[in-house]
Amino acid sequence: WGVSAAMTTGYLKWVFFGIGLIYGSNTYFHAAKVYIEGYHTVPKGRCRIIVRSMAYCFYAAWTMFPILFLLGPEGLGEMSAYMSTILTTIADILSKQIWGLLGHHLRVSIYRHILIHGDIRKTTIMQVGGEEVEVEEFVDADDEDGVEQSTSVLANRESFVNMGENLKKQGVEVRAKLEPHYDHEAAGAGVVIEAGRIILAVPDMSMVDFFRAQLSQLPAPIELVPALGIDNAVQLVQQAAALGGCDFVLVHPEYLKDMSPSGLVTKLRMLGQRVC
Repeated sequence: WGVSAAMTTGYLKWVFFGIGLIYGSNTYFHAAKVYIEGYHTVPKGRCRIIVRSMAYCFYAAWTMFPILFLLGPEGLGEMSAYMSTILTTIADILSKQIWGLLGHHLRVSIYRHILIHGDIRKTTIMQVGGEEVEVEEFVDADDEDGVEQSTSVLANRESFVNMGENLKKQGVEVRAKLEPHYDHEAAGAGVVIEAGRIILAVPDMSMVDFFRAQLSQLPAPIELVPALGIDNAVQLVQQAAALGGCDFVLVHPEYLKDMSPSGLVTKLRMLGQRVC
């Protein structure tokens, strides 16, 4: 609606602008519900401060856009194009880069809490936006209503293990189990397969369906993300790292022939990614 308002003149500009404000208000309402629920889910202290900061950053930055449109060359023309561009850039940085950095810091802080206190949660019922919502809140070990969750999935993530080892070096007691989960009661003490994500690096898409069919037979859901070519594989690994990482990259034999610095295997290992 903002683009439509910018490209039209007269009363239509303000009709589109008004419709955009209505949609934006609806987004603000649902975002508030997410932030409130998230605030009561994450551990108390630093994590809740980060969620509050993310909310402030979100609302401050995205409120700037309609104001700048209204006052800038696209609207009433009360602001020069240069000033509008500068302030819009600041709003872009706040709403995306700064907000994303806060989100990354929140994930790291939650991992730190799990390592120090364990993954202990309790279920509470609360009202969010007029609706009754069931929230799993992170709590400390001394909370009588807390239920300890398994950390076996996180224990398979290299970043989580490294963080635990760094805390140990700093003299911090780590409660979370860092070893991968094994079902020792099963015959032969076989490994229990957990849900995960795999990136399949292939030169063409002909093998994707085959691997999807094979992985679907496993007892746990495995997300298969196909990557066509070297550049696409590296890009997907970088994107996956921002979303919690992937378990490993399954590489087509064609890419194993090139072990030079420009080869796929070398690039993936430089990113700290497991390769199979």
